[in-house]
Order: sequence, then structure tokens, then C-alpha cells
Amino acid sequence: MAIINLKFNREMAIATVEGHKIITTRDEQKGHPGDTFSIWGAWFRLLDIQPLPLATIRDQFYLVEGFYYPELFEQYWKIVLKKDWSDSKIKYLHFFGRVE
Repeated sequence: MAIINLKFNREMAIATVEGHKIITTRDEQKGHPGDTFSIWGAWFRLLDIQPLPLATIRDQFYLVEGFYYPELFEQYWKIVLKKDWSDSKIKYLHFFGRVE
């Protein structure tokens, strides 16, 4: 187990610390289950990492990604993150939990 540097913008950091966001989608795998990271002094542990198509992440995991609607997740990916969208593109879904 290691301490990893998993960065979040302010909006997603707030959602994570408040418990609305318990997964994050990344272009590549960041760490391994058991690794920890911190946001503003709050600690989190990676629980699982799964490679999945973006469309699956949008349709099945948007709420725990911190979004109210699947379309908001896709818009965020395109507009805020400025990333290309492809329904079939494989991304890495990182599940995490707060360490008390």
C-alpha cells in the first residue's frame, strides 16, 4: 500500500469530502486497491479499480461520480475536463472510501 497523489478540482474535491462522490474516472489506473490519498486533510482508500467503457460509467455510475444526471457527467467530461468523448472508450473507474 502506498500514498498516491490523486488530484481533484475544487468542485469534485468538495463533492468527495462531503461524501457525494465515491468514485473517480481517470484515463489510466492511478494506484492499486489499498492505496490512500488525501484531500484537505481527509483521507481516502482505493477499494477497487475497474476498466469500463465511458458510456457504462455515465449510465450506471453518474450519481456516485457526483452528478445528478448522466448527461451532466458527459458534459463535464467534454467541457470542463476538455476531453474527447467516445461511448466505447475504456477508462478506469476508481472506487474509494473515507478512512476514519
